[in-house]
Amino acid sequence: MIIYKNVDYGINAYRISLFKLKFECVGEIIWRPFDLVPSECHLEIFRFHVVEEYREQGIGRKLMNKFIKQFSKHKRLNENYSYVLVQPQSFRDEDETEKVLEMENLYEIYEKLGFYFKEENIDRTKPLHKMQYDL
Repeated sequence: MIIYKNVDYGINAYRISLFKLKFECVGEIIWRPFDLVPSECHLEIFRFHVVEEYREQGIGRKLMNKFIKQFSKHKRLNENYSYVLVQPQSFRDEDETEKVLEMENLYEIYEKLGFYFKEENIDRTKPLHKMQYDL
């Protein structure tokens, strides 16, 4: 069973093993407000990860939906921030056993979640192109 827990500026997904009574983190989305320039207030996702064996089960989409719901409860943020930025890059879990996602696949995942590129004619094989999600 997967449960989702709000944390400060993020959401974690945990797999619960009822027989062993343990929690295992299988996904997370961590965000922060960016407001150094008042006219450019936005949120940034700086970590969005689902453990490899739990991918393609809708956990990433649920994390994104819960992130939007969590954000909407922050009245000050909700009034001043109108979009989310992410600069996708592939990485492995902490013990480096996961297969690294190809950048083309990673960009496609973000596009399915509703993000779009800020620039035209980007090289989809290179990391860190800015993508935006309008709130």
